Amino acid sequence: MKIEIRESNLLEREEIYRMRHSVYAHELGQHLENEQRVLKDTLDNFNTYLVATRHGNILGFVSITPPQAPNYSIEK
Repeated sequence: MKIEIRESNLLEREEIYRMRHSVYAHELGQHLENEQRVLKDTLDNFNTYLVATRHGNILGFVSITPPQAPNYSIEK
């Protein structure tokens, strides 16, 4: 049961956007649900995502906003 922690790839980022929609829009109602069932914002153009995976499945993730980004999520 080895857990791998690394930077996400493009397919995992798409899965992260779907996971965010499921939690923040569908489950918690903090955002409007949409037909695409993804939750993205402008910070995703700058953020780096680290994922924890096991057997190819995402167990969790964190996003890191670099200092050169135009804003931070706390500003929302």
